[in-house]
Amino acid sequence: MKAGIVGANGYSGVELIRLLLNHPQIKIEMLVAHSTTGMEISSIYPHLGGIVERRLEAFDADELAARTDVVFSQRQPVSARICYLNA
Repeated sequence: MKAGIVGANGYSGVELIRLLLNHPQIKIEMLVAHSTTGMEISSIYPHLGGIVERRLEAFDADELAARTDVVFSQRQPVSARICYLNA
């Protein structure tokens, strides 16, 4: 199952990354962050280097729907904007 994490650069997002990395049926497909778009997550959190090599992407609800099976959103205003996504 492909997962997207909105707010991936915050404390809860990084903790969620850690939890999902240990899940045998989850592949982290998208990491979304507003203020750090374009940066590698491992450049912000060096302990993820060699484990998660993904760039943080800008929020795009249609892209999330197309590329993921499940989306975790850490920010309430964003959650409200993506609540219409149906699998």
